Amino acid sequence: MCASGFVALAGLCSYALLARPYVEVSDGGVLVRNPLVTRHLAWPAIQHVDGRYGLRITTAYGTVSAWGAPAPTGLARARHHDGPAAQAVTSRLEALRAAGHLDDPR
Repeated sequence: MCASGFVALAGLCSYALLARPYVEVSDGGVLVRNPLVTRHLAWPAIQHVDGRYGLRITTAYGTVSAWGAPAPTGLARARHHDGPAAQAVTSRLEALRAAGHLDDPR
């Protein structure tokens, strides 16, 4: 009985730490959901995106790391390429800046 309770608890903890985190890129900004906190980052607040070792987004209010974003591996990391989540955030941010939507963020 005790062993099955331990297995169930271990499975629940694994789900909470590994399956729940995610990053969602939308028109309103970036939603970063980590196991303990969820952050919504508006596009005008994002200053820098770093994807070499996962996803780290620097905003006017601090840095947010995403647990659910995969890091590049092997040659991609050696060549300083960003991971797929960082590429998605960066391309959307650049498109919004190029269209002039972030010129006056009031």
